[in-house]
Amino acid sequence: EAALLARCLQVPDTLSPEARATALSVLEGADTTREKIAAVTGFLLSNFTYQMGITIPSGADPISHFLTERPPAHCEYFASSAALMLRLGGVPSRYVVGFAAGERNAAGGYWVARNRDAHAWVEAWDEHHGWVTVEATPPDGLPMTSKPGMAAELWDTLKFRAGRVAALARREGLGLAALAAQGL
Repeated sequence: EAALLARCLQVPDTLSPEARATALSVLEGADTTREKIAAVTGFLLSNFTYQMGITIPSGADPISHFLTERPPAHCEYFASSAALMLRLGGVPSRYVVGFAAGERNAAGGYWVARNRDAHAWVEAWDEHHGWVTVEATPPDGLPMTSKPGMAAELWDTLKFRAGRVAALARREGLGLAALAAQGL
């Protein structure tokens, strides 16, 4: 575990001195992990705006450009910046990408993750709580929770179960899949 935490403190050499200075000034006066997380997320949420897509000048380090020029950007920039800033403050941090599924299909009894739920965030090591989630993306850039109607849920459940039967047919053959299809 010590090797993992040490690796989660590494900062790339490409980070500009200006971006490094910005990060260190944000962390000034923050002593605990919780205070450092609050300082970093507060800085990013208060000084930056969310927008899909970003143009980085040729040859520029993307995170250095983001931290110093403050262009609107998407969640990957907020998460990368938060991780690097926390690492500079001595907080082991890791960049995470995945899906923040906010839709539960009540008819089928499962969570739904759609392309619109793709997201990036940070996990930071807190010596008292272990890995904690750090969300530095402004609210308008977060995946939205949605509640489809019952007809949409039933249709989604039918497609989900039909997909499972098709996968079973590919893996096990048509005989077993036919039996499973009867249970749809």
